[in-house]
Amino acid sequence: MSKAKLENEVDKTMTNETDTVKEKRLSIVAKMKQKREQKKIEEFKNKTELEKVEERREEVLSKGRKFKYPMQYAKYRVVTVTIILSVMAVVLASGAGYFMLYKWQSTNPILYRLTQLLPVSVANVNGADVRYSDYLLIYHSTITPIEKQQGKLDNAKDNDFMEQHYKRLALDEAENYAWALKLAKEKDLTVTDKEVDETILEHRKIGGVERSEEGFKKILEDNFGLTMKEYRRMIYLSLVKEKVSQAIDTNAVQLAA
Repeated sequence: MSKAKLENEVDKTMTNETDTVKEKRLSIVAKMKQKREQKKIEEFKNKTELEKVEERREEVLSKGRKFKYPMQYAKYRVVTVTIILSVMAVVLASGAGYFMLYKWQSTNPILYRLTQLLPVSVANVNGADVRYSDYLLIYHSTITPIEKQQGKLDNAKDNDFMEQHYKRLALDEAENYAWALKLAKEKDLTVTDKEVDETILEHRKIGGVERSEEGFKKILEDNFGLTMKEYRRMIYLSLVKEKVSQAIDTNAVQLAA
């Protein structure tokens, strides 16, 4: 037999042996797997119904845990992002409000409504805070009838001068009211809702004709741009100032005597 044939026969023999070994190995693995499956089946058969239910429950829970932590992470991330965005929004809104109120001295109606909700001050007079809302209330009630009668001035410079002039007058008046409120508190002077109602009723009768409440509201809105609530505030401030002035005058007379 030639050398080549001998090598060929050896290769065939080794290949056959390798295939045989593989088959035996696969057969052993299959048998082991079959035994494990058989063992599980036997164990399952021997278990009580309670154990079967408990095992099934644990299986379901273990699958659920795979999705629990990703969901928790997602919720945490959403909450974190929401908090960050909220803080940024508050900071930006506060910054914008500060510049509009104190740098640009805006009299924008929306800003005015905002100052009615937030207790911000425009100035301080001897320890008495001047409410920004009172200042803008006085300004709008003064400038509105002027603009309705005359309109805005054509010259931008003159128009700006007029606005600054009435802003100064409104601020002076607001400062007087703030000081009166402080003195009224110190002297225990109060203004009741009844006194405000009586004063408004007197105003409704100006000219000898008593106007209806709705008609009076329309006059306030059309001519002064005021709501009844805003008008009541102005009446309240004027009555406080009047009572404080009377108290000061009375004290002055007593001291002079």
